[in-house]
Amino acid sequence: MKYPDAFVEKITGAFQEEGKQWLNRLHLIIEEYREKWDLSIHGPVDNLSYNYVLNVMQKDGTPAILKVGVPNWDFSNEINTLITYNGIGCVKILRFDHKDGIMLLEKISPGNMLYSLPEEQAIEQYAEVYSNLPKILNPELSLTQIITWFSAFDRYLESEYVKEYPLEEFVVEAKMLVDDFLYESDEIVLLHGDLHHENILYSDKHGWTVIDPKGVVGHLYFDFTSFMVNHLPINQDVKEILHNRINIISTLLQLDKQKLIKASFIMATLSACWAIEDKDPNWELTYICTKHFRSFLNE
Repeated sequence: MKYPDAFVEKITGAFQEEGKQWLNRLHLIIEEYREKWDLSIHGPVDNLSYNYVLNVMQKDGTPAILKVGVPNWDFSNEINTLITYNGIGCVKILRFDHKDGIMLLEKISPGNMLYSLPEEQAIEQYAEVYSNLPKILNPELSLTQIITWFSAFDRYLESEYVKEYPLEEFVVEAKMLVDDFLYESDEIVLLHGDLHHENILYSDKHGWTVIDPKGVVGHLYFDFTSFMVNHLPINQDVKEILHNRINIISTLLQLDKQKLIKASFIMATLSACWAIEDKDPNWELTYICTKHFRSFLNE
């Protein structure tokens, strides 16, 4: 089976030899579950990333989405989070198999993304969507602790990237600030982990609906930065936009503003580390956001 070059490059870049082997057997996995779950395949979606996502039709004529990924802890996290959400504020998972890294999801239609709304409306809708997501942990399902994500700080400090990118001072400070959030047990919840404009779609049936949760356990204030730094309006002052998003979100969700700024600085620094590791050409925009969050701490 022929896959888009950009998709192949992402998979092999992220998963190396494991990714190559997975691509070689991907068509067999799809065919096995097409038959097992009685599906008809209607082709992949346009915006493939690190999973192969197909439009399918179920036996009763209901459209659905078949999502296949390299079987790993992250994919299992997503399955377990979708099970926990159980369709509340989020796309409903219909079938799944951890071993083969595959899930069948309800299809969200028409699927407009949140960035289709004007800025102020998008922020307000984001806050409402976030409020509706279940936060209580399911003790029967294993999920990643967000503290494991922060190992990226040490990787950065121990790498050659320290000499190439101006992030060392921020990473050291972010590492210190993380401790302020680790022991507030009453605010440790189930986090989506990647809740931004492109992971909130409009459904005629359910309204604005969440997709693609990372599913991690951590302090609730760590769940807002993905939205803060995503889809920054073109030709507008980034600092002003970030400041406005912080003000509105902290007001609508009754969050401590300074605490939100501190968490945003930590998570933006983390995102910058990841972007550098992935050789993302857009790493500098995340770095700019990190600088602004840090400046807010001193206001």
